[in-house]
Amino acid sequence: MKNICIVYNPGAYGNFIEWCLPYFSDLNFTEDLPFLKDGSAHKFVGVELGYLYNDGGLDYINSPSSDPIVRMHFNNSEKQNYVEDLQYIKDNFRKVIFLHCTENSIVWNINNKFDKTHPEIGYLKTVYGKEFIESSETWEIRQFLSYKAHVAHVHESLVYQIDDLKQVAGVKFISIDNLRDNFKQSIIDMLTYCELPQVRDDFDRIYDAWISLQIHKDKDHLLKEIVSKTLDYTYFDWSDQSLTIVDEAIIQTYLRAYDLTLLDHKLNIFPTNSFALSNKILERCLGETLDIYASKLNLPRHIFFTGVPGSRWSGIAQILETIPGMNTSDRRPDREYTHNTYSGHVGAYFGKGMEFQAYPSTTWVDRAWAEPGGCKLVKSHDWAYYLDAVSKLDNSWIMLVHRPDQAAYDWWQAAGGFDITYPCYDAYKDNETMMAEITAQNKAILEFATINNCKWEYFTSRWIKENFNADVNVAKVWPDILVTLIK
Repeated sequence: MKNICIVYNPGAYGNFIEWCLPYFSDLNFTEDLPFLKDGSAHKFVGVELGYLYNDGGLDYINSPSSDPIVRMHFNNSEKQNYVEDLQYIKDNFRKVIFLHCTENSIVWNINNKFDKTHPEIGYLKTVYGKEFIESSETWEIRQFLSYKAHVAHVHESLVYQIDDLKQVAGVKFISIDNLRDNFKQSIIDMLTYCELPQVRDDFDRIYDAWISLQIHKDKDHLLKEIVSKTLDYTYFDWSDQSLTIVDEAIIQTYLRAYDLTLLDHKLNIFPTNSFALSNKILERCLGETLDIYASKLNLPRHIFFTGVPGSRWSGIAQILETIPGMNTSDRRPDREYTHNTYSGHVGAYFGKGMEFQAYPSTTWVDRAWAEPGGCKLVKSHDWAYYLDAVSKLDNSWIMLVHRPDQAAYDWWQAAGGFDITYPCYDAYKDNETMMAEITAQNKAILEFATINNCKWEYFTSRWIKENFNADVNVAKVWPDILVTLIK
């Protein structure tokens, strides 16, 4: 059994709490403050394990090492079953502290992540690509982040899954709101939980040194005030608040929830009062923005995307759809299938017995998207049978995914088989027919690829960069899955 583990997402003060626990419980621990000028506690190194999966977390748990306190990021699980993951951590550590944001501190948390992580070239360039960021104007980056930053952090921080995670007994949950609003009691509660003595009481000194550097601590209230005043046409000035591009992007995200969009083309200087912002609001088509990104990356109007059931093509599709300029307005709640172990399904699927038949016509497939513009990834197993026809469509590419028959069949069964709720696989009738279809589709895919001298490669970040000129992280490479792109 290991000792104490602090679980947190980037920007939720894991370093700081790892410093606080020994500082307040051990007189021999350094009195040097851990803060850098950006407000992080990264002057203190501590023991960081990285992520639970695909990083150092599992290796540490399975090693003989046993440090007094370690810290770990949580949200990098292939399984995506967070309750089980947290239970696994708790089963291997004597004490587990889970630091998290709330609905009232998520903007604070996001800004911390953008400001304080990846100091070499900055979070924006590291995550979204140095070339893309440096070649884009401010308004383009802001618009892109307005569709990505808040949504991605909701997923990463698990802000709406905290109540579910509290099913795991014996874990101490501490919100960053409590650190800000009740620092002394939060630290005492953690010391008590960890069975550590309190040997120092200079809570005010440490708190004042820390909180004075947290420039984003009230951003959630500020942004909600900006949106509220703008909607009410009440004058409100924030010119002295030094909004970040993340703040500006999230304002756009919040306005979009009211079906309001900014007239943002070339808006490189963001408004600084509610009247000026109101004058920039326009109900306009999302397609204009998507077209700009698609044009920058030379994307086509459509990518006809196919692979057999169980080829893990849906997971590949979801990665591709994070590329700037991809139109994902085909996504709706009734077009989702969630599975705790696998990537699940999102967006429209075409094929026999499914919501849309697979007709090789751009006019036909466009009906699945709510907004025009950008590049649409059109998914169908049945494209395997119509590849010659699809190859004749204007301004369209074809992407093929191949996985051996049996491996694909087994994966499809494990992902739910005929219990998959979207898309509907009833037309495949039974397991015998499904296996026969997988074999036939794979045969058609391979024959088309051979005739067109296609080069099969692993689906990697490098492959995406070479074929789409986009920097996208592919966390895991599957050795039995190959892809090819026909432009």
